[in-house]
Amino acid sequence: MTLGGIGSVPYKNNLRRLTLVIGAVLTFFGLLLLAVVAYAGWSANRTAIERERQLVENALDQSVSRVLNEEKAIAWWDDAVINAQSRPLDLEWIETNIGVYFYETYGHDEMYLVDGANRPIYANIAGELQRHPAVAFSRRANVLDQVVQGARGHRDAALRLRDAAFTADQQRYSFLLGAEGASWSGHILTVGGQPAVVSAMAIVPSVDAEVLVGEPHLMVSIVHMDEDFMAAVGRTLLMPDLTLSSGPLQMDSVISEPFLADDGTPIGYLNWTPRQPGNFLLFFILPLVAIGVIGAGWLTWTMIGRLKRASTDLAEREEQSRHQALHDALSGLPNRHHFVNRLQEQLDALIQQRNNGRVVVAYIDVDRFKDINDTMGHQAGDALIAAVAQRLQDLDRTRGLPVALRRR
Repeated sequence: MTLGGIGSVPYKNNLRRLTLVIGAVLTFFGLLLLAVVAYAGWSANRTAIERERQLVENALDQSVSRVLNEEKAIAWWDDAVINAQSRPLDLEWIETNIGVYFYETYGHDEMYLVDGANRPIYANIAGELQRHPAVAFSRRANVLDQVVQGARGHRDAALRLRDAAFTADQQRYSFLLGAEGASWSGHILTVGGQPAVVSAMAIVPSVDAEVLVGEPHLMVSIVHMDEDFMAAVGRTLLMPDLTLSSGPLQMDSVISEPFLADDGTPIGYLNWTPRQPGNFLLFFILPLVAIGVIGAGWLTWTMIGRLKRASTDLAEREEQSRHQALHDALSGLPNRHHFVNRLQEQLDALIQQRNNGRVVVAYIDVDRFKDINDTMGHQAGDALIAAVAQRLQDLDRTRGLPVALRRR
């Protein structure tokens, strides 16, 4: 066995381990990069959906505030106090300035007036005067009673309490004379199986406080959250396809988020097509990164392959050079220099062992080799040397004897 053969095996094993380590590291960081880009895109889309949902809920809160502000236009007025408290009730004035006005101007679907004892005294549904306001009110009593009690200052703990910004917006008219003691309530509730904004506003004077006698009357309004209502909300948010449905929509790219009334009961599902800023990462950047990772992996693998082939070739050449330096070119047997080194190793081993061992050196001569070489040609002589070398190599393999060949 040559010295080159001994050194090449660990070298190849180290190179193989290095290749595996580099491949594992590149694979790990490539997958990590892809995962980061994918998560960033997904997170951006999820954040955009959450933000848009919050914008929709804020817009619906503003719709409640808008309905209350529309009621203030009439409720905080001396004439409204006078005509609401008149006996007999001035139905013509109330119908013109409250019922028809709110229906045609602001789109309020139902309007009611209740007196200081919370008894209904007026009702208008879809612009039509109701001859029996108590009967009309009773159909909605389970919902209307909640906002009426809230406007009287008895807030139902089960109803959602809106944030301070909403409250501040409703209290900004408190400097008006009558509005100083005014009260109100507004909620999103289910009315007749449909979502609606339900609000109640105290009817108080804005100039002469003496026109108010006893507890103020309340103006109660119902605005159904129909397609037109949601379309108006969607336009303010630049979300033209915003809808409110009873069930989720099974449509591609459309988000359906559950929506609850202020009393916690499910109303339906808010549906819209969300903006998806993460799609740029998911459908453009991510494929490019994937191509880049694959390309980098392929390039690295190619470079490592070439490095392995070059290293293997170098090791083989080194092994071949060492073999040629220590062996005869024709026979392949160790040359005289190699034989001397092997013999010296054996002698040194005997000296170290000190067990009276012996080293035997045998010299074998090929008889009449020169005659064969001269009469039959150098080719025949070379064949003879190769045959003898093969027999000696067989002897070396079976008995472990160092053999060298010298031509004379």
